[in-house]
Amino acid sequence: MLHSVATPLELTTLYDLISRPVIRADFMRYAVLALEGGVYSDSDTYPVLPLRDWVPQGLRNSVQLIVGIEADSQPPVEGTTYPVQLGQWTIAGAKGHPIFWTMLRRVLVEVQRRTKANHMEAIDGQQNIPLLFTNDDILRVSGPAGWTEELYEYVSSVTATEFTWRNLTGLAHPTLFGDVLVLPIDGFATGVPHSGASMENGNATMVRHQFSGSWKSHL
Repeated sequence: MLHSVATPLELTTLYDLISRPVIRADFMRYAVLALEGGVYSDSDTYPVLPLRDWVPQGLRNSVQLIVGIEADSQPPVEGTTYPVQLGQWTIAGAKGHPIFWTMLRRVLVEVQRRTKANHMEAIDGQQNIPLLFTNDDILRVSGPAGWTEELYEYVSSVTATEFTWRNLTGLAHPTLFGDVLVLPIDGFATGVPHSGASMENGNATMVRHQFSGSWKSHL
């Protein structure tokens, strides 16, 4: 599925050029989900409800991807890009879901673009210069801003509609859009100090995130 981006050897080279461990970690979560399916959740999360309770019974034959809202605010919450942004600290998806391949391509294409720019600016024949990504770059390329952007485009495509944050703002119940089940703010983001989230775990809380944010301090 990535042959249009690079050969296997080139993929290894591109991956090795990524200087920020968090982008590598993002890449690996998408790769494992693409190849194996299942559930990914950050190490600073813990389950509240069992997976079987995440999907309403009447939708179980239709859901191929489960995502949760991490912010719902206009203007956007500080540190987010979209008024309604989808988190990627917890994801459940079917093996081979197109969105995972899309995210892998997104990362690789950006690494290719930066590599070419570095080569153009290289001095004294330097090769394989490590690529520098700011925290904002990470959010946009492999993190929740990029994830949200690609999900909006994916749902727009499969539903033949213009799917935007307006379709999600104020979402009160798990809702299916195409094959994507979107959980309201409390699903994965109970405890955030915005977006009308509950402060304590409740019936809508599937996973609790403790928001250690350690990635921001790691190279």
